[in-house]
Amino acid sequence: MISNKTIPMQKVLLINIFAVFIFLCISPSISSGATNEQMNIDAVSIARANTMTADPKGASSLYWNPAALVNLPEGSMKETSLGYVHINVYMETHSDPNFEGFMNTFGPQAENPEDRDPLDGAGGTNSKNGILQLPVINKALPFIAAPSTGATFRKPESRWAFANKMFVPYGGGMLNRDPNLPGYWAIEKVYQLNLRYLNPGFGYRVNDTFSVGMTATAGMTIFGLKKPTRSPNHMTALTKVLGRATKNFNIPVWSQENVGGPFYGGGIHPYRDTVLVFETDLKDYFSPAYQLGFLWQPKHYFTFGGVYMSEFKNQLYGKYKFTYGEAYRRMVDWYGSTPYLTTQAAILDLPYASVPYQSGTAHMIDYVYPQRVQLGVMVSPIKKLRLMTDLHWAEWSALDYLEFQFDQPIQALQSAKMSGHVYGSYKIKNETGYKDTFHWSYAAEYDISKKLTFRCGYEYRKSSVEMDMFSATNMPDCHKYGIGFEIRLPKGVKIDLAYGYLTGDIYVPNDTSNNLNSLSFTKSSTSPYAGLDVYEKWTLKQVNFNITQPIPTEIDTENRKTDKLQKMKENLKYSIQNMKDSVKNGIKKLNPFK
Repeated sequence: MISNKTIPMQKVLLINIFAVFIFLCISPSISSGATNEQMNIDAVSIARANTMTADPKGASSLYWNPAALVNLPEGSMKETSLGYVHINVYMETHSDPNFEGFMNTFGPQAENPEDRDPLDGAGGTNSKNGILQLPVINKALPFIAAPSTGATFRKPESRWAFANKMFVPYGGGMLNRDPNLPGYWAIEKVYQLNLRYLNPGFGYRVNDTFSVGMTATAGMTIFGLKKPTRSPNHMTALTKVLGRATKNFNIPVWSQENVGGPFYGGGIHPYRDTVLVFETDLKDYFSPAYQLGFLWQPKHYFTFGGVYMSEFKNQLYGKYKFTYGEAYRRMVDWYGSTPYLTTQAAILDLPYASVPYQSGTAHMIDYVYPQRVQLGVMVSPIKKLRLMTDLHWAEWSALDYLEFQFDQPIQALQSAKMSGHVYGSYKIKNETGYKDTFHWSYAAEYDISKKLTFRCGYEYRKSSVEMDMFSATNMPDCHKYGIGFEIRLPKGVKIDLAYGYLTGDIYVPNDTSNNLNSLSFTKSSTSPYAGLDVYEKWTLKQVNFNITQPIPTEIDTENRKTDKLQKMKENLKYSIQNMKDSVKNGIKKLNPFK
């Protein structure tokens, strides 16, 4: 324990300067998952594992390759589908056996059990199921399920085909309610929805072998999260060590004018204290995009197609809230506890009067769903069998930062700008580390009979994040499998059924990821698992049902009315004739002269 001796003013100044670095360690960080695209477009794409470019089906061609609309059946068709997705994220953490702990006090070697990381040896999954945030009404479903509807039209023998459909190429969310499990400190709640509500498009057959197409898209995006922050690092640990050591520090009069104990209001525990909780709910109700596609079919057994999907850039606006933990507030108030500390805090632009929370309006700047290119080939070695492969490219590097702009100076950011944070106290700007992705997918279809087709697919989904920038909310490299059936019923009705399964895992040793478990001082705000080895496994299951059926035209309706009327006339004529015959037979039976 520090004795109540006079502390030189140079040391007091050193304490204040040191606190600047403390605040940097507790500034909030935000990260977001990538490669969550193309999860639940339609039943066919799930069964084929997104191998769709050379032979998309129905109105979903608007997304996969609008040039393929020319292969639609003649007439008007409508599609209705319902998809369900179950997300399970298992996370496990263990102390690095070579990790010596923080300040020789906190870590796996700590004598006091309270100073050991409670996440050492912890493991578990996200709470029950995923969530889906609904637009407009701003409510969340406790599961991920979404309907979709579309329509197509092609005149007989026409070179043109038209369609429109609503679909969700990106979407989902999850909850982590238990602070004793590792996933909670990655994200307590997160949801994301990209709804393309208007997608009119056309396909045009240039000649017998080549077609082109285009889709114009209008869509909306919802993004929200709730993220608690803890701060396991040497600087935070030192505040707790000094806070404990100066618990009873008091020099009458001098301490009231200069520095009183405990230092830093008692300090912040690197494991046990929740520094702050950041919440936000943001929306952009209109963003445009487009798709361009081509299809080359020189032979009935060979097709080559390609599609370009433009980026979908959002300017998201909404509400935010920073809720500060008790230990953090005590530290801020400590800076306002004496005239000297208050002066030093004002000079350094540090907060010195705590608030329980800060809330207002926020702007998420240039949140991008990346531009994509897909090329696909389909070959049919025999009449009943079709084999397909696609090459996928996505420019995830376009989303290099996640940037939030706030309407007031945020206390948690005020001091961070004094030590490397160059974006001021109104803004969070975190590097994602996203890279462009290339990957392949494969699929096969076999016509079991005239009424039944079996299809299956496999996709290796490369993560857009390398290990050195991996975050617990990022998806690792994953394997996606799909199976499904197409059932053809009378009168042009078709049913598609599909089941998809995705799995992937990653092991991140301690001090290897800047967004997960780095021991570097400058990365401490983005590393809630510093000192821990992290294992994470994603499992996703999905089912989808789609029905396609003809839309009756006015001519068809009139024909049916005419047919019904004619049948009614025939039935009436038959009934009258039966009545006449019955009367005649009755008269004959009553005739006494017979």
